Amino acid sequence: MNATVVAVFGVSGVGKTTLISDFCVRNPEFERVSGGSLLAASPEAQEELRTQPAEKIHETQLLLREGFMKYKIAGKRKFLIFDGHLIIDNNETLVEIPFDIIAGLEPKGIVVVTASAAQILRN
Repeated sequence: MNATVVAVFGVSGVGKTTLISDFCVRNPEFERVSGGSLLAASPEAQEELRTQPAEKIHETQLLLREGFMKYKIAGKRKFLIFDGHLIIDNNETLVEIPFDIIAGLEPKGIVVVTASAAQILRN
């Protein structure tokens, strides 16, 4: 099945995963798929993503996109919610994920989850 995709982005700790998981419990036709889980399943991307140089992060994101597209086609749900990041902090700089990676997920909609700094720290 070629599922319909909604992409949800936000910084680490903003509450994306909790929000999506709660939504999926109430709407079982939706499935949450995280960038991290797709990369964990890829033998080529076993290195810790957050410590890689920017160019390696971009290469890894290409693997993520490929894995996601395979998952999207083979999946059992009509709707997928992609849980990911637009920016990755590799402890040296903030690495922006290129637009073509996001566009390659073929989302029908994009949601950006925000919260105050205080709330993110509490999470």
